[in-house]
Amino acid sequence: MKTLFLFDMDGTLTPPRQKMQYRVERMLSDIQMAGADVGIITGSDMNYVRQQCSIIFDVSPVRREEIHFLPCNGTKYIFGDKELYSNDMIKELGETNWRSLINQIILLQYNLIQEHKLSFPLTGHFFNYRESTLNWCPIGRNAKQLDRQIWEKLDVNARIRKPILENLRTFLAAQNFKTPVTVKLGGDTSFDIFPEGWDKTYPLERTTLFDSYEKIYFLGDRCNPTGNDFEIFHHHRTEGIETDGPTTTVKIVNKILEDSF
Repeated sequence: MKTLFLFDMDGTLTPPRQKMQYRVERMLSDIQMAGADVGIITGSDMNYVRQQCSIIFDVSPVRREEIHFLPCNGTKYIFGDKELYSNDMIKELGETNWRSLINQIILLQYNLIQEHKLSFPLTGHFFNYRESTLNWCPIGRNAKQLDRQIWEKLDVNARIRKPILENLRTFLAAQNFKTPVTVKLGGDTSFDIFPEGWDKTYPLERTTLFDSYEKIYFLGDRCNPTGNDFEIFHHHRTEGIETDGPTTTVKIVNKILEDSF
């Protein structure tokens, strides 16, 4: 049976914004040795995949050229080190709608700073345009691990992101955009914003990439309705499995390999 193991990256294969560890590299190699294929689908762009998964881009038992890399929720596809397709969010929305969206996010960023003053870090580089996805990080993409920990604790205690998420969704619902826009929580610190349908089901719904697979396991850590793994976790083509980090991911996969291969 032709089988694909499809993984989220942050919180699944790697700790958030950190490097992949050896035991995960070994797991990916074991999957390939068992005759199954590997895919990595993430809201991050390919530069972050290369940084965080650098261990498999060096001398490695993993056959990297056989991995399906699906950055930006799978709206980009890299295989054999070649980008085979990519999408453009600005073109999809139109320049006027794009500017309206950006203006609203800047306003929300300003209001957030005014409301919380000095209670959370501000490190710069708040927006990361990934062509098919816009990532907005209120504390800044330049945040260090300590900055992230401060924000995560504050977000848990004060529930900062949830009202922002609702505010932005209300704004978008009132717009007459040609293509509706979806907003999801991106990891622990940010928001992923993209055209409707450009979630992680994109390669399953809008391409024929994985039509030949009889079994697709998807492993992710953000499988609740506001998380960016929700749609693919519940997709009829996948067997969705929720994890809480790389250690658990390795245990789950090893159990599948032991029982089924």
